[in-house]
Amino acid sequence: MRTKLLGNEQGAAIIQVAVGLAILLGMGALAVDVGMLYNARTELQRTADAAALAGASAFIDFPVTMATDPARHRALQYALANGTFRTPISAGQVDIQVLPAEEKVRVRVDGTANTFFARILDVDLVDVAALAAAEAAVGAVQAVCVKPLAIPDRWLDVDDDDGNRIWDEPESWVYEARAAHRRRQGGAGGLRGEARSEVEVLVTGDFETITFAIGDDRVATITLDREYQTENGDMEGPTYQGMRELMKMDPDAHWDPVANVVKSSKYADNTSPRIIKIATFDPEEYRKPGKTAIKFNNFLKVVVESQPTEYDPVRARFMGFTSGVGAPSTSGGTLVKVVRLVE
Repeated sequence: MRTKLLGNEQGAAIIQVAVGLAILLGMGALAVDVGMLYNARTELQRTADAAALAGASAFIDFPVTMATDPARHRALQYALANGTFRTPISAGQVDIQVLPAEEKVRVRVDGTANTFFARILDVDLVDVAALAAAEAAVGAVQAVCVKPLAIPDRWLDVDDDDGNRIWDEPESWVYEARAAHRRRQGGAGGLRGEARSEVEVLVTGDFETITFAIGDDRVATITLDREYQTENGDMEGPTYQGMRELMKMDPDAHWDPVANVVKSSKYADNTSPRIIKIATFDPEEYRKPGKTAIKFNNFLKVVVESQPTEYDPVRARFMGFTSGVGAPSTSGGTLVKVVRLVE
């Protein structure tokens, strides 16, 4: 006699559903926590990127030999001003490496991210980190907020060390506006010096338009090797009025030839509005007065010192490199630097 043994399978499906549901919930919980960690890592990367770019910008505003401390300060300030998942960042979480020889700043930011479901496994926090590096590269072809003034490109490398038309420490350059106005640059601290030169206003328009363009920032992009129309006449009145408005914005600022920085300014880190961008052009481009079309070959940075009357030339001190936009190239300006992420 054969006996058929049958187990009681009642409730088996419920067990299978419960196990499957637990697995699905676990996968969902994992996806939620991984997503939170990914977002935290993304925010931390933005912080590192911003800090590295801010630090590298010091190599535009300062000579290489003086840029290390400002670069470190800027990078740290930008890192501390940001956080991840509303968690503030402390100075101990930021590691900053300044490489003057490469004009590069590398920033590592360490942080933590809260978990949600992983707390069941006693994992409340997970460490995250982000690394970024930025450099100031020479050779941009565009610049923004350029004042509507231009001077002939007559800077000469009197040492003629390498003939590459790029200022490198400790080369000495001179500006030869005229034979009677030849002035030597200040010493080895940077491309510093003073030059007097007639200026041309490059914005066509009425008196108020030109005055405003000089005395305030213009969000306009100027490109090298593109033709621009000069304005008729000397435009002495609007130039003088614009310069007065500009100097009123930071009346006590003055250049310190020893420290090679602007002193007594209301603004920090060589960001005074009296530090302006202007364009240069090949003297051969401009052979006759009046309205004509010229092309620029460089942008540079100067600090405006004075203009006693509208009949006097603007006195400014040549500071050297200025900031640009776009990708650097071999056809770009030799005094225009672009800050870009490289890591």
